[in-house]
Amino acid sequence: MPKIDEKSTVLDELKGVANSFWGFFIFHRRMAIMIGLIFLITGLFSYYAIPRESEPEVKVPYGIVMTSYQGASPQEVAEQVTFKIEQKIKSLEDLEVVTSTSSEGISQIFVEFDAKADIDESIRNLK
Repeated sequence: MPKIDEKSTVLDELKGVANSFWGFFIFHRRMAIMIGLIFLITGLFSYYAIPRESEPEVKVPYGIVMTSYQGASPQEVAEQVTFKIEQKIKSLEDLEVVTSTSSEGISQIFVEFDAKADIDESIRNLK
């Protein structure tokens, strides 16, 4: 059998909870259920009301620089063409990724710009 002192401490704790944020929802269950239902209905309405495209247009701002150096080995192409062009390209603004490949007689540099960058301006600067 609980002592009177223990009972009063339990009641004191319940009074403390009643004055807290969560206590409102504990002691006003119907209001909590109504607020929950309002959030649920609003969320479902918003989900179905937002327009969606099955295939949205995505513009990836990138450019490719290809250079030929006939008869040169991949190492020569890398040293004499690719590295020099890369250094100039790296000075451009809004760069995300620069990837290069050097093969026999051909240098390829793939440049990806930041998504917020103006595509036309970035390609113009790349040229």
